[in-house]
Amino acid sequence: MLHRKDRTKGGADMRLHWFDPPVMVESDKSGHAYSVSHVKKAAEFLTLWEERGAAWETAAIACLGCLHGKIEASEARTAFEDAARACGKLIQATFRADA
Repeated sequence: MLHRKDRTKGGADMRLHWFDPPVMVESDKSGHAYSVSHVKKAAEFLTLWEERGAAWETAAIACLGCLHGKIEASEARTAFEDAARACGKLIQATFRADA
């Protein structure tokens, strides 16, 4: 499979790094859910959350690490799901084959 690589001035690989399965979280709009399907979107969501505890910090580090090619998307996904759960934004825990 071919991947288009967009590079920032710093040279970071900016592929999306897909989540399988996506993580369902509450959106800012009351009663609405959002399916977070890749690391870039997870990082964007993290910047919007006001509650920033240890799980949030772990997820932020994991997402940045994945975007820079240091860890796998599955690790970032797990950290993001844990952060969403910790701050009450996780809609449903999803099944993971590696769990």
